[in-house]
Amino acid sequence: MPLLSIIIPTYNERENLGLLVERIKNALRNKPVEWGIIVVDDNSPDGTAQVAEELSKDFPLRLLIRKRARGLSRSVLEGFTIAKGELLQVMKLYIETVMSIFKSAP
Repeated sequence: MPLLSIIIPTYNERENLGLLVERIKNALRNKPVEWGIIVVDDNSPDGTAQVAEELSKDFPLRLLIRKRARGLSRSVLEGFTIAKGELLQVMKLYIETVMSIFKSAP
């Protein structure tokens, strides 16, 4: 079964991260793929990293906190660097857009 690595760059997404991770789990349930999430956080002051650490207790999630060289493109590239999957997916956490994608998931 292939491994899908989902890279989620974040900055101040404490309120939205848990919902997205739950939706990913539901969307991929019973699909022929193993999956894991890599949260690449740009040192958010709102506690996004702490939420990710808590989520990692219940979900296949790894956290990378970046304190220098911030930015979306670099976050994605660093996520690719530590990804273990044969398949790579990037999801920027714009919650409204992401939720519309997963509305069709059972």
